Amino acid sequence: MDFKFLKTQKGQRYIILFSALTIGVILFVIWQNILKPKPFQEEQGIIRPQIKINLGVLQDPKLAELKIFETISPLEGEIGRSNPFTPY
Repeated sequence: MDFKFLKTQKGQRYIILFSALTIGVILFVIWQNILKPKPFQEEQGIIRPQIKINLGVLQDPKLAELKIFETISPLEGEIGRSNPFTPY
């Protein structure tokens, strides 16, 4: 019987077992820290800023003086070239 063959099989079993345990530990850590939903806890003592919108800015006379852009008419004539890769 070849003992070298048996030793490599035994070594491969240890490598597979070690790899499976390592992957299991990594997956457990990922599940505990990232994927597991955490209960919502209301944080006390935090002052949240209030957002106030000043709508009086819309009544400013400078805003009324602004002009609307003119509409751009479509191009007239032939569009493009027969071979766009030829130099001018």
